[in-house]
Amino acid sequence: MFQNRISQTHRRIIIYSVGLLMVALALWLQIPTNVSAAIACQGSGAFFAGTQPINQQLYGVRANITVRNPYLCTTPNSPWSASFAWVMIANNARTGYAQAGYVKMYGNSQSYTFSEYDQDLNNPPSFTRKVFSAASGSPLYKVLYSKATGKLSMYSDSTYLDVTNFDPTIAWGPASTWNPQYEGETHDNGDDIPGTMGSQVYFQNMSIKTSVNYDTWSAPVSSVMTIDPLYRYSVVQDNSSQIRIWTK
Repeated sequence: MFQNRISQTHRRIIIYSVGLLMVALALWLQIPTNVSAAIACQGSGAFFAGTQPINQQLYGVRANITVRNPYLCTTPNSPWSASFAWVMIANNARTGYAQAGYVKMYGNSQSYTFSEYDQDLNNPPSFTRKVFSAASGSPLYKVLYSKATGKLSMYSDSTYLDVTNFDPTIAWGPASTWNPQYEGETHDNGDDIPGTMGSQVYFQNMSIKTSVNYDTWSAPVSSVMTIDPLYRYSVVQDNSSQIRIWTK
């Protein structure tokens, strides 16, 4: 009887141990690998990883961008925290712009489609931003100039997002001075830029519209760049129409 009790106890211990191992294994399998975690908040700013091709005659920019759900810094709470991926047309001074892409902002649990524009950062009122539904997949984000309206319109795939309240040919000068940009951006250097080493963000089919009258597109002449004082962000250019970004 005593031996039977010992045997039953051993069986219970073995079953319990196996159960714990199975639970631990299940939890481990649910943990995504190669995930970067945001560090402590460092203070507000604007930090980038991407490419700013040379100024050239352009009337549109576009790229398919992989949607990811980046981590934002949490200690201390920073309501300015945000992590973006976007395409943009900017003026020569980089003080005016129109952009389309996705953003995860402080308090959000996922990334959302957004559009934003500003005639001139140095000339208030401030920028106009609109946030839409949750983003997923690899949408084709576009900013297009219309000769008919004299405005820049922003799109996610075929979905119209917004239009500028100014004519950039008047506010900024000729299209030959405009600058195409393809970037990831954060507003705190403690935030993760979209993408991790194991799940990078691809900017694919990067191109610029070269004719105001025709739907003519070509790859931009570009070079990669980062503005990241803590050296946490990475960018690689695979070819003239594709880059990848991620947080190290």
